[in-house]
Amino acid sequence: NKEITVVDARSGEDWLVHKQQQQQQQQQQQDPTAASSSGASSSSSLRPLHDAASSWWTQTAAAADLQFEVTRAVAAAAGRYMHVMWPQVAHAPGLELARALLSPPLNPGGWANRVFFSDDGSTAIEVALKMAFRKFMVDHNMLHDKNNTAAEQQPQLEVLALQNSYHGDTHGAMDCAAASPFNGRLQTPWYTGRGLFLQPPYLQLRKGKWCLEAPAWLLQQQQQQQGGRSSGWEWDSKQELFEVKGR
Repeated sequence: NKEITVVDARSGEDWLVHKQQQQQQQQQQQDPTAASSSGASSSSSLRPLHDAASSWWTQTAAAADLQFEVTRAVAAAAGRYMHVMWPQVAHAPGLELARALLSPPLNPGGWANRVFFSDDGSTAIEVALKMAFRKFMVDHNMLHDKNNTAAEQQPQLEVLALQNSYHGDTHGAMDCAAASPFNGRLQTPWYTGRGLFLQPPYLQLRKGKWCLEAPAWLLQQQQQQQGGRSSGWEWDSKQELFEVKGR
């Protein structure tokens, strides 16, 4: 299947992937049964392929010199602790990590004084939603109801999010993203988009130029400012692009 990438290993920010040799591909296209009938084994070569999404951002510290250090640390923790549930339980590496996260430069200005460890990105979104809702309800004196008033009588809280976003496959994470092939009622009949989903601008590097692909509302704003003409936005360099104060 041409759409499947088979990964053999990882090296820094690149995968090593199996690529079938072009000669064998052509042979199989001409006679799909040739390899199996002759008993010949599949011939492939390993080639580097850049992991541009850092495997869903789980490999952001995957520089070659850090990969071995991370591997050793994970192996040591797995061998010594296996899995530790955190409610009312702790261990030294977790406490050291929490202390580091709450210290400069990772905690500028001391805005955070607690750390919550979660299992994965999707459940982290669920926890973040619960924290945000709790903060909003405390600030707006919405926790005084001790009689568990029916849900339909409670104000419906929603989030601000971006179109084409993806936050995970748990229900709360899907509800704070606009309907897409990854969620929506075709994926789960329980889906209810609970937010205002904004169309953001996108930056692209095209033919050596940094271009801003603007949503309709931003193009309309530019047309109004330029008397009905809109040429879009282009910059020759990334430095020029982010020189906001100069504009």
